[in-house]
Amino acid sequence: MESYEKQKLCLEQFHAELSNFVLDICNDKPLVFIVDELDRCNPYYAVKVLERIKHLFNIPNIVFVISIDKQQLSNSIRGYYGSDLIDADEYLKRFIDIEYTLPDPDVDKFSSYLYEFYDFDAFFGTEERGQYFKRDNEQDNFLKIAQALFKHKNLTLRQIEKIFTNTRLSLKMFSHNEYVCPDVLFLLTYFHICESDLYEKICHKNYDIQGLVDQLENSIPQCIFKVDESYNKYCNRFFLFTIAQLIACYAVEGYAHVSLITDKEPNKNRELLFTTKFMDNKTLVEALEWTEHQYRGIFALSHITNKISLLENFKN
Repeated sequence: MESYEKQKLCLEQFHAELSNFVLDICNDKPLVFIVDELDRCNPYYAVKVLERIKHLFNIPNIVFVISIDKQQLSNSIRGYYGSDLIDADEYLKRFIDIEYTLPDPDVDKFSSYLYEFYDFDAFFGTEERGQYFKRDNEQDNFLKIAQALFKHKNLTLRQIEKIFTNTRLSLKMFSHNEYVCPDVLFLLTYFHICESDLYEKICHKNYDIQGLVDQLENSIPQCIFKVDESYNKYCNRFFLFTIAQLIACYAVEGYAHVSLITDKEPNKNRELLFTTKFMDNKTLVEALEWTEHQYRGIFALSHITNKISLLENFKN
């Protein structure tokens, strides 16, 4: 009883002192606390923070803004109470008076921001690199593949930032006169971060060509492969060229390239030596023909994956 009375008195004194502080300092304006990423904390800690906000800071002119992933925080609440029987949404209503949902971010702007923030031009835009790759438009190709992929995969900003971070780290392993193929690098980095099982199987060549094509079509949203829509026609066509180069590099055996389209015959269109479900065959054939004619267009995929996996420094 004595302990309870002591705690009760301390709480009353705390409320009184805090109320006086707000009146003296804030000049009738609210004192705002911003709590971020509570959903990423230990469930015990997250629940205790909510309870303390409710019981200790329930004072006029004090406002708490809690930035959360509501689903993740609900999981923490259920984890704390050890049961799925608790209604986490109802529980949160005890603490949250007004709820806002932020709009979906503009991934194009965020990608451009990250490109500048991590200073990709320090690699792509140097004078030394310009002497070797003046016509490659590497910066544009890099952002095109990033923006096309992010628009349809519904990644979080945190995932997008992680992909950019890992890509920038990989680029540090390329010399200025070394060919990169930035769009293939970025696509493989996405697989490395978000679909690691697929990435590892690609690295170890666990698929034949048909198996690889099937996996790519299952992983990448079908809408990216459509080249008959005027709005996305150019971007989607570019994405198919990236896929074509990825498949062509995957098909390299030793120093030899394995052809993926039929031999060229007079008055006869070339055809794929594998089947597709969603990718436009005509565009893919054109992309593979273009890849064959690029003197840097085909190389062993390990040229890129060793750097993505940060294994370049361990090569003999």
